Amino acid sequence: MKNQYYFIILMLLLMPGWVQAQKENNVWAFGHGAGLDFNGGAPALIGTGMQTDAGCASVSDHNGMLLFYTNGDTVWDRTHAPMLNGTGLITASNFQNVVVVPFVNDTNRYYIFHLTCTDTAGSLYYSVVDRTLNGGLGGIVTGQKNQLLWDGNARGGLGSGMTTVAGDHCNIWLINHIAGLPTNNNNRFVVHEIDVNGIGANPVISQSGAYTGSSAYLAGVLKIAPDRRKLASTTFTIGSWNGVTQDYSALECYDFDPATGVVSNAVTLDSTGGFFLNVLGAGFSPDGSKLYSTTPFLPLMISNSGGVWQFDLSLPTIAAIRASKTAVGFGSFGSDVATGPDGKVYVSLGWSFMPVNTIDRIDAPDAAGTACGYNAGPLSLPANTTITASFPNPVVYPIQDTQSFRHDTLICPGAQVQLQAPGGFFRYYWQGERSYDTMMSVTAPGTYWVTYENHCRRITDTFHVGLIVLDADLTDTALCPDAFPFTLDAAAANIVGTQYTWQDGSTGPVFSAPGPGSYAVRMQFEGCYAADTVEIEEKPVPVFSLGADTAICADQPLLLRSPFAADAYLWQDGSTEAGLSASSEGTYWLAATVDGCTGSDSIRVAVNNCDCKAFVPNAFSPNGDGRNDVYLPLVVCGTYVVKYELSIYNRWGQRIFYSHDAGKGWDGTYNGQMADAGVYFFTLQYGADQHRDRFLKKGELTLLR
Repeated sequence: MKNQYYFIILMLLLMPGWVQAQKENNVWAFGHGAGLDFNGGAPALIGTGMQTDAGCASVSDHNGMLLFYTNGDTVWDRTHAPMLNGTGLITASNFQNVVVVPFVNDTNRYYIFHLTCTDTAGSLYYSVVDRTLNGGLGGIVTGQKNQLLWDGNARGGLGSGMTTVAGDHCNIWLINHIAGLPTNNNNRFVVHEIDVNGIGANPVISQSGAYTGSSAYLAGVLKIAPDRRKLASTTFTIGSWNGVTQDYSALECYDFDPATGVVSNAVTLDSTGGFFLNVLGAGFSPDGSKLYSTTPFLPLMISNSGGVWQFDLSLPTIAAIRASKTAVGFGSFGSDVATGPDGKVYVSLGWSFMPVNTIDRIDAPDAAGTACGYNAGPLSLPANTTITASFPNPVVYPIQDTQSFRHDTLICPGAQVQLQAPGGFFRYYWQGERSYDTMMSVTAPGTYWVTYENHCRRITDTFHVGLIVLDADLTDTALCPDAFPFTLDAAAANIVGTQYTWQDGSTGPVFSAPGPGSYAVRMQFEGCYAADTVEIEEKPVPVFSLGADTAICADQPLLLRSPFAADAYLWQDGSTEAGLSASSEGTYWLAATVDGCTGSDSIRVAVNNCDCKAFVPNAFSPNGDGRNDVYLPLVVCGTYVVKYELSIYNRWGQRIFYSHDAGKGWDGTYNGQMADAGVYFFTLQYGADQHRDRFLKKGELTLLR
């Protein structure tokens, strides 16, 4: 699974290998005792042990700490002393006579490739540095010093240009140019591959370029573009062929294939066409859209006749690119250019026989023309230090295949989980901190990550650790009887896949509770356990009576009423008041609801024409003043004897007075004690003795004090 952060991959692919190396090129050693340290951002001037008129290379670790540097003859360690076994390398000082290449599979070892290119028989050698030798200061490995890689006498002499570029397959390409043969086949590139197996035995040979002759491509530089797909070459040589003196001075650009190492499609961007109108240095801007070249001097070495030129490679045609040539800086000499870790281009104006102590700089090298901001002499070197022709050849590293993976895992409360990265990588970073462990123990949920890398792979694993919370979310409750059987669902708040066991041994997320009681469930998910218990009670259903079936006189309605206060009422006619007046024959019913539970009762009421009439007071005041001291309804049935029953109830439905004597009423006492003032309820049944029907009246009365 490729990295989800596609823009990061794209940027990595567009960067040159040496930029990917982060801080490995942060310290430059060059010239005579000179150096620049970019670890603070802006370059700081430092002193070094370097002594060179031209080519050099220096390398730091990934934190920017200087490891060693070399001019191709001597290797100095980080203390600026010659390295163990680090003198006597076979070389000849020239523009790019030395380059350092790290071992692909060993962070402690480096190749130093060094050239002899003083004539047409330039040869290529290598020596191996092991930084673990000499107490960590490093040294040249015995038996791996001055190893001949390319015999210029036998296979064609190499020119002074030499550079490296990261390939597409965890490899590095070392690029050289054959020069000096007076035939048509000297415009050839020799490209060696360095990978996990070491230096390839069979270099890639590509023929491309416009110049041939005894001195073509002898002196000059090779520079690779940031996208690794363009190569620039300069030739700064004068020679004779068939007795004719020729000036091979030009700037060429080629296609480079980082997958195969093949150089092709040469295009000449600039050529002088005259004696000693030379092109020497070259370099690409950080985004690759501009190419800079340098002219050391014009005929007779006229003062300030050298310069720095810019070509705009973003233009659509070769003709337009050639026409975009713009002079951006002038000086007595223009030797070479190099892009610094700060993204600015540095310009050397020195020469082997004319070293200088200042460095020019292009501050906005991606901008077109003079907008690039040529800055003359912003850096003045310390006393007794100078720069000559060249800055250090950059150190490139294999491109890492950057990948990212997501892993989701769960953890039980109070437990721990081991987050595991694969073994076999030389560097691990857990949560950004360097570690030598391939695993980390965590006890809390959250997001954790590890980055691990070897020479060609950088992988980030992100672990999302979730907490397994098992909770049936069952709540104690009380239910009305008609709510049973009641369904208990333990899965609503749990992870899918949880297993359940109820108190009766049944399994599944749902349980049907038949009635009130205590119910329990045990839950399990991937080694995590939890339990929950719920208590279910039964609510009482309100029980009441509207009275026995009865008859009323046509002109005397009966008041029907719940004997207690309820939360809601519903009568057969849809009314919702506490009482209902019954004036017509029929069945009346009331549903009364208390705390969600509903009880009901009904009464049959008949209507008769009758002579009996009842006069019922609604209040009395038993205070002994002789007026209204007794509550006594008056029943008149003509000449007939009255059948009579009076009942009085308090607000709790308790009967506190009863009389079947039509002449005896309630005196306002209960059990010999005065009853409290307030509202009471009555029922009155009455009728004539010769009639079978009895009539019923109900209602409220108020006791006043």
